[in-house]
Amino acid sequence: MSVLWNLLNQVQKRGLISRGVKSLTAQVRGTEVHYYLAEFGAKGPPLVLLHGLGADAHNFTFTIAPFAKHFSRVYALSLPGCGFSPLPMSGP
Repeated sequence: MSVLWNLLNQVQKRGLISRGVKSLTAQVRGTEVHYYLAEFGAKGPPLVLLHGLGADAHNFTFTIAPFAKHFSRVYALSLPGCGFSPLPMSGP
């Protein structure tokens, strides 16, 4: 990941956290996965946002908080090797 891309991701992460979105990680089958979680007290069902190829959870920077007004929890995942989710030890 380039230095500029990493800086942009860090700025987006700080912006999300400043709006009340949590930055978390989970172990999934031995691989660490980074995700954002927004819980703003809405009554709807949970929503999971998955990015496409060559992307990461930061593609949802401007949609996580608005969705959280209608869904009880909004998860935005960075799949392994994307964003702040490292590649698994087994490789790509």
